[in-house]
This record gives sequence, C-alpha cells and structure tokens, in this order.
Amino acid sequence: MRNYQQLGVDFECFANRLNGLLDTMRTIRSDIVDGNYDVIHDEGRLKVVDSTLDERSIVWLEESLNGDRELVRMAAGFNEQVVRTFDTERGNWDEQGVFRRIDDGYGDNGWNRDYSGLAGSVGRTTRFISLQRDIDSHRLRPELGELNRFDRTGIYMEKYIEKDIIQYRSTSSGGLEVVRSIEGASMFGWLDLVG
Repeated sequence: MRNYQQLGVDFECFANRLNGLLDTMRTIRSDIVDGNYDVIHDEGRLKVVDSTLDERSIVWLEESLNGDRELVRMAAGFNEQVVRTFDTERGNWDEQGVFRRIDDGYGDNGWNRDYSGLAGSVGRTTRFISLQRDIDSHRLRPELGELNRFDRTGIYMEKYIEKDIIQYRSTSSGGLEVVRSIEGASMFGWLDLVG
C-alpha cells in the first residue's frame, strides 16, 4: 500500500507546483495557458502533446514549463513511482542471477495483471493535465473514508496504463480484434469507485 499512497503524495506536490507556475504564466499569456493541450515527461523534458496550439505557442509553453527544473524533476519522479507501483517486472537480480521482485505488499505484484515493461511507456502514458482534471473532478465520499482527492491517483493511473496497453488490429472483414488486453482483477479493484 505504501507505493500506492506515495503516488497521491507525489502527484499532489507536482500539481501544486504546476498550478503555481501556470498561474504565473497565465498573467503573461492566458490565451496559451488556457488552451487545449496536455503535458507528458519524455527524455528528461516536459512536452506538450494533444494540442490545438500553434507551433510558437507550444515552444513558449514547453520552454516555460522546462524552465522550472524542480517541476521537471518532480514529473520524472512521479513516473518512476508509477513504475515502482505497477510494473510487474520490477525487482533486482541477486548475486546468483535470480530475479527477486521488490516486495511492495501486493499479492503477486498486481494480482496476475501484466504491466511489464511499463518503464518504457510511462512517459507517454502519464498525461499530467488530464490526470489533474480527473482528480479535480472526483467527488469526495467522506462516508467511504475519502478525505483527499489525490488518494485516487493510483486508480486513475491504472486506468491510463490499461488504455495504453490494450491493443487492437483490423481484421480482413473490417472488424477489430484485441491483440493485447488486460486480464485479472485490478491492483486496486477493492478501491475502484471511479465511474
């Protein structure tokens, strides 16, 4: 449970810093900051994706975001925490050449779900603006012990990972077939109240 809870803590810190920076940027170019885009962390930088902004606006936005090195570091750290929480391949090789999984308190590191190789795709999976919007839109249910929206970060991230993993291909008859899917219960199914 430690890794799951740390996702919320890390993302709340990141979101607070991002919001402060965006508020400052908004005083300069609200038309850009309030535009339609998302942000990922890739190759050590924050990058604008899924944007309807023009190229000059994207450059300004990326340069402004990457000017805050602590924000960039926090984005990388969050993605590393996602891998620690979900990647079913995580662990270390011991002196005898045996792979030892990192014990994080989950049964079978994901209840038989295959999130292997997540380190290679987490940069495109984590869309920081979308994640914040999802978390902000969640209605807290105090009767269920929900006191902080950011406690839901792990549930939303698992759903993002699932969307990125599930793959389809066209069939000769014009339909779609699933090439790779998710099987087994959610890591956090007992908490999964996201609609």
